[in-house]
Order: sequence, then structure tokens, then C-alpha cells
Amino acid sequence: MAILRNMTIKNKLMMIVMTACATGLVLAGVAFLGWEQNSLRESMVRVLSTRAAIIAENCKAALAFQDNKDAEKILQALHVDSSIVYGGIYDNKNEPFAAYYRDGIEKKKVLPLEFKKNKSTFDAGSLEVSSPIILDKEIIGTICLQSDLEVMYTTLNRGAQIIIAVIFISLLAVLLVSMWLQGVISTPILNLAELAKTVSEKKDYSARAVKQGNDEVGLLIDAFNEMLRQIQQRDSELLVAKEVLEVKVQERTSELSKITQMLQIVMDNVPQSIFWKDRNSVYLGCNINFAKNAGLAKPGDIVGKTDYDLAWKKEESDFYRECDKKVMDSDTPQYHIIQSQQQADGKQAWVDAGKIPMRDVNGKVVGILGSYEDITERKQADEEMKRLNHELEEANQEMKNFVYIASHDLREPLRKITAFGSMLQQSLKDKIAGDDIENLNFMIDGATRMTKMIEGLLVYSRVSSKAQSAQTVDLNEIVRQLQQFELAVVLEEKQAIVEIPQPLPCIEVDPVQVRQLMQNFIANGIKYQKKGSIPRITITSKPAADGMVRVDVTDNGIGIAPEYQGAIFAMFKRLHSRSEYEGTGIGLAVCKKIAERHGGQIGVES
Repeated sequence: MAILRNMTIKNKLMMIVMTACATGLVLAGVAFLGWEQNSLRESMVRVLSTRAAIIAENCKAALAFQDNKDAEKILQALHVDSSIVYGGIYDNKNEPFAAYYRDGIEKKKVLPLEFKKNKSTFDAGSLEVSSPIILDKEIIGTICLQSDLEVMYTTLNRGAQIIIAVIFISLLAVLLVSMWLQGVISTPILNLAELAKTVSEKKDYSARAVKQGNDEVGLLIDAFNEMLRQIQQRDSELLVAKEVLEVKVQERTSELSKITQMLQIVMDNVPQSIFWKDRNSVYLGCNINFAKNAGLAKPGDIVGKTDYDLAWKKEESDFYRECDKKVMDSDTPQYHIIQSQQQADGKQAWVDAGKIPMRDVNGKVVGILGSYEDITERKQADEEMKRLNHELEEANQEMKNFVYIASHDLREPLRKITAFGSMLQQSLKDKIAGDDIENLNFMIDGATRMTKMIEGLLVYSRVSSKAQSAQTVDLNEIVRQLQQFELAVVLEEKQAIVEIPQPLPCIEVDPVQVRQLMQNFIANGIKYQKKGSIPRITITSKPAADGMVRVDVTDNGIGIAPEYQGAIFAMFKRLHSRSEYEGTGIGLAVCKKIAERHGGQIGVES
């Protein structure tokens, strides 16, 4: 079958016809030989049985008189039939009575098939026939004849030769006829195959196959021609669509080119440097700022290069690629990567970079997009700020040392001056007069004011140096404690009234500093009053922006002129003489510093 599948259709048709005819002829010849063999066997049995009956009839007398000589003469007549190889007569006791053997045949005892019965059999290339000898309706013996099959074999052999010759001549005739007739089927199919090959090679779908009949091949040709027609129509439509598509592609390409150019212009005008790489950290593009830093003439020159091909140092390139790999492997952006960069102009810059993974339409990471900003000036400013902060810390430390000296070394002499001055004033009270008493009073008053000023400075410095962590503080409780302790004496002397119309809130603050703040506000409201008036202080609160609380401390004091309202929070700033109102000019400066330390503001309305 494999050989048949690879044959041409012409040879296939001839092979099929030849095989079918040969099969039919062989089967017919075999059937004929079988029938002929069967006919020959029946004929041989019939002829040999007839001979046996004739001999049986002729040898009745010899068998009856027991004359075996006469019986043998009768059997000698069998020599006229060369196919008979043995003939034997047996008496009624089944003993051999007379026998005949063909010349050249070895004499042997041959027993009839079955005594006293008609029977024949083919065995070992011979035919044996037995027939009873009957006299007066009594079986007096049996005759047995044996014949070879040479005649039958000769006849069958000749018949087989004739059949073979007939088959050969018939197949030759069939071959010639099939060679002539196969063209009816193969020619249209071969023409169709040749046309299909031509169409396939030349792409000429206008060609058509010629229909030669209305059989199945004709239907195949019609279907093939219809297929070509549809392909030709579709090809024409595709050509038209291709032309339209080419126009659209050109238009789209032009639009994309404009968009790409505009995008490049946009990126080139962005102050940051922008770049993008593939999965292997090979550059795919950049903007003009990055190209200048890398030492390239234009952004397009970056394509196909790596960090090792640019102006950076090797250790910088190693760091950049390590960051790229981390971002792409983790699929997580990284921002504010502070890194150094050796640029093409020799400048050692500091940049603030950000990198994000680039993904395709399926979400797979295919590269990285990055940008950075030159922060060299900011870095230098930070370094300068660190230096200034260090100097400021040193100055603060010196200030702390000064405060320590002021709180210990300066206050001690002042206390002694005040103490001994007071003692001299008491002991010399009746011994000095005029200018001496006034000078002594000036000395004691100056020492006292200097002590209060130093204490004010200590309070001011402790706002930053002695600050505590924030705690929840109840302002109502703070005011109550101030009334009972720190301000109890002055409230009683001045008969001052402190009012809280609505409960004040609880706030997260430094409790010591807020206590100092509220004490200064209430004390100022009591101190700066007209003579003879009773101080009245009202404290209220309300929510402010950003979760803050606004606290208003209102009094009925002398007020502050608008032109001085911005100056009262400055250090040592006084609006009145010491003879009018006591004070050091530090209290409100302390209040401002406490408010600002807590992220708040302080102001005045009058």
C-alpha cells in the first residue's frame, strides 16, 4: 500500500485494474482446475468401475470352476490400459485367486477395500476400485483394480498451462485497454494538478481548469474553479485593503513619528535626566540631558550601550546595574537613590535617582525606566548646613556654659551684694543721709534687677535645653494650680479675678513649659493695669486648623498701641519705664519660644 500511495494516479489506476483483473482470472483458473480435477476423478472412477464389472462378468465361470489359469488370462486383457497397475480376483474366502501386474511393477499383495462391496478410493497417487462377483445372486468372489493418476495429472497440468497462457494474454489485453482508458480519469486530474502547481508558483488565480464531463471529476473541477474564483476575489480585495492599509500605515507612521519627536522634545525639555534599559541593562533610549552627562552627541547614540561604555566610573556602573537588577527582580520601584556620578565634563556630581520596572502588555518585566536630578548644589548646601549646624551646636554649647556660669558664678556675687547692701542699709540707716542713702538704694536695686534678668535668661534657655516629652495636660488644672500657688499672693493683693467661661481642653504639651506660658500671660494681665483698677482676666479656647487649639487670654489692662504690637515679643523689649511697671523684658520672649517649640504661634490684639 505504501508503494501504491506514492505512484502517480495514472499508474494507480492501471495497477488497480490489473490487480483486479489478475485476481479474477486467477480465481477463475483455480476454480476451473478444481472442477476439472473433480470431473477427472469421477470419470476415472466410472471407467475403472466399468472395467471391474466387465472382468467380474467374464471370470464367473473360471471362479466357479476354480480355474485360476483362465482367470489370469482374463486379467491379462488389462494390459491394454497402461494406467492400470494391478488387478486381482479373490474367492469367497477372501483369498487371492488370480492377479495381474503391469510390467515393471513390483508384485505385492493388494487387498480390496472391503470384500463383497462396491467401493473406490484415491490413495497415495492411485485409485482403487473393488466390485463383487455375483453368480446366481450369490457373491462368489471380489475383483480389485488399481490405477495410477498419471492421466489425470497430465490433463490438469495441460489445463494449468492453458489457464496461465490465457491469464497472461488477458492481462496483456487489460494493460493495453487500461492504458488507453485510464486517461478518461487521470487526464483531467493530472491537468488539475498541473494547474494547481502553476497557480501556486505564479500566484495567478485567474486561471481555470477545463471541465470534460459531469462526473465526480467534473464536480471536483467545478469546486476547484470556484475556489480559484473566491481566492481571486479575496486576493483583489486584499490588494485593495493592502493599499488602504499602506496609506493608513504611512499616515500612522507619520503620526507616530511626530508623536515620537514631540515626546523626545518633551523629555529633552524636562530638567531631569531620563533613560530606559532592557532586561540586561542595555540602554534603549534617553533624553538630551542624560546624553550630555554620558558624553554622547545625541540621545540616539545611547542605543545598545551599557553603563560600562559611558563616562561613569566602574564602581558607579557596578552600583547602577546592581540597583537595576534589584528593581527588575523584585518588580518594585525604588525612589530617592542618592548616588555619585562621574560625568563626561569631568564633574563629580551627586544625583537623586528613581527607577521603576517596565512591563509589557502581559505584565512581564522587560526593562527599567529611570530618571535622576542633579542635586550637587543641594548636596553642597546640605554639607554647608551641617557645618553651620555644627558651629551652631558649638555656640549653643558655649551658651549653655555661659548660662551655667550665669546661674552659679554670677548669681552668687549678686546675692551677696543684695544681702550685704540690705545689711548696710539697716545698720547705717541713722548714720547716713542724702546722696549716700540714694546711692546705697541704687546699688541694692541694680543687684536685684540683675538677678531677675539672669533668672529670666535661665528660663529662656531652659525652653530648649530642659524640655520634657509631651504629655496630656488639663489646662483647667494648670490655671487652678497657678491660682493656688505661684500667683496666689499677687491675686490676693490686686484682688484680681480669673474667669474661665467654658472648660478648657486637654492638650499634648510639655507640662512645665505650658505652666510657665500660662503663668506669664496671667501675671502680665495683672501687672499692666491702671492704678486703682481691679484686674479681670478671661481665658477661652476654640479648635483651630491642623488639630491645633487656640487659647485666648483677655484682660482689662492698659493695652498696647498697634505700632508696638510686633515688638513686645523681642528679648529685653520694654514699652514702659521701670518706675511705671517692673519687669526684665524677657517674659513674652519666653512665651513666644514655648509656643513655637510646640508648633504654634503667638500674637496680640488690642
